[in-house]
Amino acid sequence: MDNDALAHKPHTKNERQGRWPWAEVFDDHLARGEYYKAEPGGVDVARRDARQRFLTALKKAAPNVLQELQDDVFPEFCRLRGELATERCLTVEEMRLDDRDIVCEEYVPAPLGEKERSRTKKALDRLLNSATPKENQEVELRGTTREDWEREKVLRSGIRKLLRSWGKKFGIDYDWVYDEAIFTMTTYADRMMEDPDKRWTDEFAPHWGGRRNMWGVPLTAEDIEFRFELKTGWEPTCERWADFRKRALREFLSFVKSYGREIRRKVEAHGYVRAPTVREPDHFVWLVEVVVLRRSWQQIATKYDRDKSSVIEAVKRAAELVDISISRLRADRRQSSVLAKP
Repeated sequence: MDNDALAHKPHTKNERQGRWPWAEVFDDHLARGEYYKAEPGGVDVARRDARQRFLTALKKAAPNVLQELQDDVFPEFCRLRGELATERCLTVEEMRLDDRDIVCEEYVPAPLGEKERSRTKKALDRLLNSATPKENQEVELRGTTREDWEREKVLRSGIRKLLRSWGKKFGIDYDWVYDEAIFTMTTYADRMMEDPDKRWTDEFAPHWGGRRNMWGVPLTAEDIEFRFELKTGWEPTCERWADFRKRALREFLSFVKSYGREIRRKVEAHGYVRAPTVREPDHFVWLVEVVVLRRSWQQIATKYDRDKSSVIEAVKRAAELVDISISRLRADRRQSSVLAKP
């Protein structure tokens, strides 16, 4: 099945409502545990999880965003991807790496591990090249002719314009959003190529690519051993049960606090830091309503029966975790408002 047919392939109601089977259920900490560490060549896992929450909220509060990515951008992406792969004889692995370079002229991808860099050096050299390379250097790195380079440049500009138009329309004109969009379209395109019965399931693909080297265990089993013993057990002839119970609980809680302090000290000595926390998942929904749906602070406060100041504080905190600029958003809206006046 060709790329155009894949992009426009219909899907059933159940598939439209489908979820990725490995979708993660998040708790209050923006990481798998309470501590995390971004290793060299990795990314901030707390920020990654915050962004995943934002994308989940985006699907919930503004499903038309992903729908337009599927309807307006995905077909052209599949067409472009197929043309470039055919013209340059790329492998599937090189295609995936090459996809990330489509996004925009200024886009700089996250650092990649040495294993990936050595696996497809030619494609990665090109991928990690500067934003505005000299044409001769670009042609030399690819091993293609200047005509090939010019033709690819034209092909890329089309998808780049579509993607950035999509992002700007919804107030999510950020490189990391485009990275997730490209990863999602690549994932669905690959799934459809491998199995024609696979279809778009109206969801951003979980982007696990940046999670390598994040979950290394800094402490051994001996380091974290939890062994509690009461100083004195219960002697029924000398102590009432109620008194013993209070004493035992008091000793246990004191031991737990001391144990917690000691483990924190050990893990922090290895360079791990505590993950940020989010009080309510709705904070990311509020962020979507501000950024994408362009609702006012007061509208959100009224809808959720909250104080306006607490909504502002929560949304700004979520925006900081995700790395979305609320001030830039409001400035853009003021400018649009001024331009709209006669």
